[in-house]
Amino acid sequence: MLPAAVGAGLLCSLCFSLTPVFPLPRLTLRRAFVVSQLAASILLIFGASLLFENLRQLPVVSPGFQINRLLTATLSSPGTEFLTANQ
Repeated sequence: MLPAAVGAGLLCSLCFSLTPVFPLPRLTLRRAFVVSQLAASILLIFGASLLFENLRQLPVVSPGFQINRLLTATLSSPGTEFLTANQ
C-alpha cells in the first residue's frame, strides 16, 4: 500500500509541476483536473470500503493463540506526582 501511495504522490506532484511548462487550453486542463479528482474519490471510497470490511471481519478472525487460558494485567502510574531524591 505504501508504494502505491508514494507513486500516486509522485505522479500528482509531477503532473502539477509540469502544468505551467506545457500551457494547455483552460477547458482541457479543467477536464483533466475533474477526471483526476473523480479518480481520487473512487480510490478513496474503494480503500474505505476495504477498511470497513476488514474491521467488520475482525471479531471472527483467530488471533493465533488460545484465548481461554489468557492472563491479563492492568498497570497504573502514580500520576504526575513523582518522588524526588530528597523525599
